[in-house]
Amino acid sequence: MKKRNTEEGKSIYLLKVTVSDLYGSIRGRPYRTLAIPGEFTLYELAESILDSFEFDFDHGFGFYNNIEDWTASDVRYESSTGVMTELQDSRDAAKTNVDEAFGKPKNKLLFLYDYGEEWHFVVQHTETKVSNVDTEYPEIVKSYAKAPSQYDDDEEVKGKKEVKRITNSNGRYIQTTLKF
Repeated sequence: MKKRNTEEGKSIYLLKVTVSDLYGSIRGRPYRTLAIPGEFTLYELAESILDSFEFDFDHGFGFYNNIEDWTASDVRYESSTGVMTELQDSRDAAKTNVDEAFGKPKNKLLFLYDYGEEWHFVVQHTETKVSNVDTEYPEIVKSYAKAPSQYDDDEEVKGKKEVKRITNSNGRYIQTTLKF
């Protein structure tokens, strides 16, 4: 995403974006703290999040207020896909500003990216500051841990075969994993 200056005195949201599991657990997981102007749209925020984790921006996404079960959310901001937006009473992420979605400190939303793979990120508003005329936004303020790989590295996996059998204490098979 292209960075740009913001007028001095505008609201800048510090948003902690943490990779989570399917149930919203974030302990010890990679995160980025981003400085995002309140006038940015959620579409621009999504692009900034993905850039900060070095993901490609080539799938659908949404922001949801139910961190543990996004399908049960009553507040939804989604990438415009026509049918999804109309059927689920969601709002268009490209027409909703960060100010509107994250108005109160401590507000959290789930950022779900790629509905097939279901990448989950918990986005929490930690602080609001005033813009600095010398700073270009979005800005990564803090980065913790290496970002996960968006895609399996197919070249590494090719030609490798792994068979893993997991047994319980009685020697009974409880799981078998095959990778080729």
